[in-house]
Amino acid sequence: MDLHELFFEKHPNAMLIYDIETLQIIKVNQSAIDNYGYSKDEFCELTIEDLRPREVAPKFRDELADIGQKSQVFSRGTYKHLTKNGEIRHVQVTAQNYEFEGNQACVVHIHDLTEIIDVKDKYKDTLEELKH
Repeated sequence: MDLHELFFEKHPNAMLIYDIETLQIIKVNQSAIDNYGYSKDEFCELTIEDLRPREVAPKFRDELADIGQKSQVFSRGTYKHLTKNGEIRHVQVTAQNYEFEGNQACVVHIHDLTEIIDVKDKYKDTLEELKH
């Protein structure tokens, strides 16, 4: 097993690579396929904007413009992503710009926090009920 396979293909968290100029998804790992419900071919027909809810599109473009100026590893924070079936997932995104097959690209590590956030929300709701 080579390092690429170990750190990208076999990574337990979803990972993808997209073209910085077009935002087209170029490559995904198996975890992304499993977690989002798209096939590898379907992913490659999407842009990274397609993974975000429509209501955040304007803000998302501003964030991408800022990220495009960075070359080091950077954390983008916690965001909402959409799966193929429309389910909202809460994810933490870390990314790094780099050259991939001759194009300026960005590799993205996606850590799914949905279960943690759901438990936190349930705990908060229960606490509110107890206060009343």
